[in-house]
Amino acid sequence: MVDCINKIFAYTEGLSLEQFCKDRKTVDSVCFNLAVLGEAANKVSAERQQAMGNVPWRKIISTRNKLIHGYAAIDDELIWDIVKTDLPNLSRSLARSLNLEP
Repeated sequence: MVDCINKIFAYTEGLSLEQFCKDRKTVDSVCFNLAVLGEAANKVSAERQQAMGNVPWRKIISTRNKLIHGYAAIDDELIWDIVKTDLPNLSRSLARSLNLEP
C-alpha cells in the first residue's frame, strides 16, 4: 500500500490539475495504483484493519471497486482530489500504524 502511494506521489509531483487531466498515461497510472492499493487493503485481515483503526479501509476498498467496475465513469478531478487530499492523510496514517515515521 505504501509503495502504491509513493508511486502516485512520484507520478503527480509538480503537476497541476490541468496537467494531470491532460496526461492520460499519468491518469491511467494513478488509477491503476489506486486500484492496486484498494486490492491490497482488501487483503488485510479484519483483525489488522481493526488494530489500524485510523486507516479508512472501507473508503479505500470502495474506491478500488469504483475504479475497476465503473472505469468509464471515473472523474479525473475526483482522482486528483484523492491524490492531493486523501493520500497524504492515508500515507501519514499508515506510517504511524506501521511505525515508518522517522
